[in-house]
Amino acid sequence: RRPDAFTFSSLLAACHRSQRWEVAQGLLRDMPLTQVTPNIFSHCSLLTSYVKVYRWVQALEVFCQELCSREPNLVAYTVALQALQVAGPQWTVAARRLAKQMGGAQDVVSY
Repeated sequence: RRPDAFTFSSLLAACHRSQRWEVAQGLLRDMPLTQVTPNIFSHCSLLTSYVKVYRWVQALEVFCQELCSREPNLVAYTVALQALQVAGPQWTVAARRLAKQMGGAQDVVSY
């Protein structure tokens, strides 16, 4: 049986729970090879994998490159905000850029 979006989502979720961002990155890259299109949930799993190991720059890059063009949902914005949180004192420039892209989509979940 061929893997589908549900299979990849499960694998990506396992990767972020086990802090295996490298594996998650490879899975997301390989999804199209199996004719499965990455969706917002698969990208959010990769974002979470990055955030859990303090790779906030990569998380924000994925957010800006992959999700901003697909109308990110509130989960994506929340994970992006978590990336800013783990950035510590270096977050200010990235926060301004992210806030500009968010354009008022925050809600109670984001806070």
